Amino acid sequence: FDTYDRDRDGIIDNVEIVSMIVDAYRTFNKQYNPSRSDIDSYQKVCDLNRDGRVTFQDIEDICVKYLVASPLTMITQQEKTTKRVEKSKKAGVKYNPEVESRLELARRLFKMIDKDGSGWIDSGEVPELLIGTYKQIGISGYSPTKQDVEVWMAMADTDG
Repeated sequence: FDTYDRDRDGIIDNVEIVSMIVDAYRTFNKQYNPSRSDIDSYQKVCDLNRDGRVTFQDIEDICVKYLVASPLTMITQQEKTTKRVEKSKKAGVKYNPEVESRLELARRLFKMIDKDGSGWIDSGEVPELLIGTYKQIGISGYSPTKQDVEVWMAMADTDG
């Protein structure tokens, strides 16, 4: 958080969010110059409590949500997300077309990978997930090893 909160005011404003977006793309060896719409969309995604500010608590909540959530927490969060999406649709909230396209792609990819329809991705489904992810960032021909799958499962499977 402190890396991006350059003015140390406890809030990551839209100017500071640009560095977050650029760094996120840099992790995939991509250069990216976000548009105003990208910045606004990213701010909305990061502002989990919808108070109009991105705070340390928002970033911490995102990390907990995506990196350390238990299945029960994930179900509860999925229900909240579903309700928020439905509420947003009713309120007419829309993401820019690029974000909508990426979200739809992620949903389709998940459904394709979750072959058994369990709502979870198991180790037998991970290789396809990894291959699809690499394709989406422009790396074709990637073939995950057994160790790649094990490492991914160890990172992603927080409840054993």
